[in-house]
Amino acid sequence: GQLVAWGKVPSISSAAPTDIFMYYGNASATSQQDAVNVWDINFKGVWHLPESGDNIGNDYLDSTSNANALQGGGGDATKVPTQSSSGLMDGAQNFDGTNDLLNRASTASLEITGSITLSAWVNIADTGTNQIIIAKPENDTSHTSPFFDYGIHLLFVNSTTYTPRFWTSSGNTGRSIASSVNIATASWNHIVGVYDGSTMKIYVNGVER
Repeated sequence: GQLVAWGKVPSISSAAPTDIFMYYGNASATSQQDAVNVWDINFKGVWHLPESGDNIGNDYLDSTSNANALQGGGGDATKVPTQSSSGLMDGAQNFDGTNDLLNRASTASLEITGSITLSAWVNIADTGTNQIIIAKPENDTSHTSPFFDYGIHLLFVNSTTYTPRFWTSSGNTGRSIASSVNIATASWNHIVGVYDGSTMKIYVNGVER
């Protein structure tokens, strides 16, 4: 069998091994999972996307206490992604590369104006165009770059290659950084963008690029 799980460890030593124990094999044991408290107040949204949803309710759940659940298709049934069984972290969604999306209405917890970290696992196909992975528009009508408060995009290079880019406009100043290496289509890649208030960094599969 296989288990994929998040765990919250009080501390990890940088000088000595840290033992983490797993208890299993007792079907009558009560669940001790505590998804909300795995993520502290610095996490504004964590979406694993295992759900099969529609365009009516907010079916795509947020694991943090902010409850920033997402709506399929932004309310449009023709733009709802499809559930995938091939995700790496509990779930995934297939987006058509044209207009599929998951949307969250404006909420205070996502109005981030200073330091920020964004991350996503992506497995991109050849769409022939740039793709938005995650983005916060400045308002309800500005849904195209550069009118984003923050976001991670993939810039189309050719049919097998994309360049990750991280964008933020904190303080009304647009900033972006593109990865120095490209990612290949049809493969899983972990993209992270970090802005500490002065410096932007982008990481691809754990390596600063």
